[in-house]
Amino acid sequence: MWLGKYRIADVQFLLAHPNSMTVIIKTTIDPAASAEGVPTGFMPSEDSASEEATAVPGQHREVTDPPDTIESSTFEQAQDLLEDKIAELAEQRNKPMKPITVLIDGPSGAGKTWFAARLSEHTQWQTVHLDEFYPGWQGLEKGSEMVNSQVLRKMNPGFWRWDWNAHAPAEWFSLDGRDNLIVEGVGAVTTANIEAATARGSVVTVMVTGPREARKSRALDRDEGYEDWFETWERQELEHFQRLVDEGLEPDVVWEWHYSTSSVHSA
Repeated sequence: MWLGKYRIADVQFLLAHPNSMTVIIKTTIDPAASAEGVPTGFMPSEDSASEEATAVPGQHREVTDPPDTIESSTFEQAQDLLEDKIAELAEQRNKPMKPITVLIDGPSGAGKTWFAARLSEHTQWQTVHLDEFYPGWQGLEKGSEMVNSQVLRKMNPGFWRWDWNAHAPAEWFSLDGRDNLIVEGVGAVTTANIEAATARGSVVTVMVTGPREARKSRALDRDEGYEDWFETWERQELEHFQRLVDEGLEPDVVWEWHYSTSSVHSA
C-alpha cells in the first residue's frame, strides 16, 4: 500500500540498535470475551477487527536482537504494565531535585490521550497535549519543534495555544519548569525533544499504536472536522516516524494493541 511517496511496507521500522532496551507491551483484545474491559471508543468495526497495529519506531527489529515483549489481554492490564515500566525507568534515571518528563507519541487515534489522562490521574503530573499548539493541519513538524523550543525550555517554559477556529495563535500558557510533565501527541518523541527533556531532568519515551481503521474511526468520532484532513495528517505522521528511523531513535516502551481474529465476527 502506498501513501503519498511512502510505502507502508517500507515503514516497518526495522531498527538495528545492538544494545536497545525497548520493551513492547502487546495487547490482544477479544471484545466478545470481555467487552466491559474495552474502553469507550475502542470497540472494533469489521474493517479494524482483523487488522494489525500500525508500525511505529521500536516495534520491529532484526531477529538477532528481538525486543522484550510482554503480553496482555485487557486495556487495564496494559495500563498497569505501562505505568510500572515508566515508574521503573523514572526511578533508574532519577536526578535529585530534577523533574521527570514522559514523552508519549504514536499515530492519531492510538490512545495516547487516553493513556496520558490515566497516567496523570495516578501520578498527579501535569499533561501537555500537542493538539493545543499544532499550528494547523499542516503543522505537525512545527508543533513537534515547539516541544523543545517552548514547552521544555529552561527559561519561561510554556506554549502559544492554537485557535483552530481562527487559524491563528491564541493566548500564552505558562508552565512551571520544576514540574514533572507528561507531553503527548504525534511528534512528542524526537531527538531534540529528548535532549531538551534530559537538560531539565530525566526522560522516558513511549510509543502507542493500534490498527489503522480502528484509530481512524476513533479520531473521526472525536473530531468531525478531521475527516477532510486525516490523510494529510497521516502523511505527516509517516514522515515523522521515518525521520526517527533514519536517526536510529528507539523509544523506551511501545504499547501495541489489536483485536483477536474472533472479533471479526463478534463485533
